[in-house]
Amino acid sequence: MSRKPGLIKLRLRLHPHAEFLFAEMANQQCTAQQMAERSGVSKATIFNWSQGRSNPGMIDLEACLNVLGFSLVIRKQLTQPSKHLATHPQGCDCRHCKTQTKGTPDA
Repeated sequence: MSRKPGLIKLRLRLHPHAEFLFAEMANQQCTAQQMAERSGVSKATIFNWSQGRSNPGMIDLEACLNVLGFSLVIRKQLTQPSKHLATHPQGCDCRHCKTQTKGTPDA
């Protein structure tokens, strides 16, 4: 499989927002140069995100997502996290924690 010239080779571990952005850029065959021109975010900044040197801020991320046809939305959680779970370490083995985390991806 050949890569389109200008597509960025990514580091293994990136911020989840950067991972989504670059996956969608690849899906839409959008190069860093094209993204920079359309979003107003510098090519150097986009490259630094791809290398894990920095993480996208909300303003720049929103500009890039808009180029790809996405919106950045912040909304209030519909449910409040359990106060009991907040006081327990991750991986707590108590009965309450087991029933609260059953079926979640982190469980």
